[in-house]
Amino acid sequence: MERIEQRIKQGLLWAFANQLSLQILAIIFTVLLARFIEPTYFGIVAMVTVFSNFAIFFLDAGFTIALVQKQEATPEHFTTVFWFNAFVGVLLYTVFFFAAPGLASFYEQPILVSVTRVIALVFIFSSLGLVQSARLDKNLDFKRKSIINWGSNLISYLMGLILAIRGEGIWALVVMMVSLSFSNTLLLWISSSWKPSFSFSYKCFRELSSVGFSAMGDTLINYWSRNADNFLIGKISGSSELGLYSRAYALMLAPVRHISSVIARVLFPSFSLVQNDIDRIRVIYLRVVKFIALVTFPLMFGLLMLADEFVSIFFGALWLGMIPMVKWLSALGAIQSIISLNGSIYNSLGKSSLAFRVSTLVAILLIISFIIGVYWRGALGVTICYFVSSVLISIPIYITAIRLINLRLKDVARTLAPVVIAVFIMVVGLAALKFWFSSNAWITLLVGIPLGAALYLGSLHLIDRTLFPEIRRIFNINQVS
Repeated sequence: MERIEQRIKQGLLWAFANQLSLQILAIIFTVLLARFIEPTYFGIVAMVTVFSNFAIFFLDAGFTIALVQKQEATPEHFTTVFWFNAFVGVLLYTVFFFAAPGLASFYEQPILVSVTRVIALVFIFSSLGLVQSARLDKNLDFKRKSIINWGSNLISYLMGLILAIRGEGIWALVVMMVSLSFSNTLLLWISSSWKPSFSFSYKCFRELSSVGFSAMGDTLINYWSRNADNFLIGKISGSSELGLYSRAYALMLAPVRHISSVIARVLFPSFSLVQNDIDRIRVIYLRVVKFIALVTFPLMFGLLMLADEFVSIFFGALWLGMIPMVKWLSALGAIQSIISLNGSIYNSLGKSSLAFRVSTLVAILLIISFIIGVYWRGALGVTICYFVSSVLISIPIYITAIRLINLRLKDVARTLAPVVIAVFIMVVGLAALKFWFSSNAWITLLVGIPLGAALYLGSLHLIDRTLFPEIRRIFNINQVS
């Protein structure tokens, strides 16, 4: 057990270091790309990715989750899943190839025909690396996975930026997406000693299907609850508003995707290994929640307070329309950074059916709020309704999840209290700064970032002088208290 806990600790540390660097990388390249590519092109690509990112989930139909959860997976299991993934990858590419004219007609964007057909290559490339990635998760080898992830992202960003500088416009974004999946799969194959055999076991397929399909159902429902906003904005408000919204959403999503969700992917196989020890899972969970909040809360609320200056300086005049969206979504991002851990609890404890029911309810409520929002005030209306509905939904849903590991809401609130108080002090300080230097964006931003960091860290130290030594022990899972 001690060895397992050490591997969990190392996995979390590697995941955090990698994803924090990826977050910085993503923000830098997002800003650079926005200088060379207009919002409309981002919106057109987002019209495709609403459907392509959804279809990605069908590549393995939840089978990689089943592989990670299954404690006695054989080479036959891995090979069977590989060939299933490859078949689905080719099938999805074919579907999107022939569906491209219909998609272009639906959005009234002729360029979507060629864009869709090129982006669809992602299905084939990604399908060939899913099992290798699952093996790394199962073995808690997050060091190797982090290096691969970072390398593939850097390659894709550089290719996209080079093409953007050359004036390729939308094709810079398309090539960036395709090169990411290709380079990630290539690096996974190079680094992995496992290779599939030419066999397929229906017995293994049936063994994994029950867990896989249940997990996939939850994932698919959750996806549409989070992406129906892009679909509605693209259809009703157009590509320009969708471009602004998608970039604002990307800024919000960066900490969630690159910190919380990745840590969640570490926690799932980790919890699966100790799934019969609820006390240990509870301790791990509280420490990880605190760690996530320590990072994401100041980032999100700092972005909320400095959104005007950040967007105007780094994105430029064409992107000013996304400022109010950034503010609403930043507050939402802080909430989602914690809520995103729910899936790890459900899946690791074998509660896939419960996760599916919860996700279905959330999806229905969110989609209703998106419809109200888009007809009310377009992309901004969707943003506001997204925030309000998420806040109202999140509390009961979160309580349902943490009860599975014998936690109460007040236990989590007590754990997060020092962080919340420190963030509040930071926000008050930044509000005072903006009052005095509201006419100068550069001064506000250059002074605001170090001031916010100083107020946040200083407040944490004053509130709890044991907190910083505790931060060093957050991943010391052997210390159960």
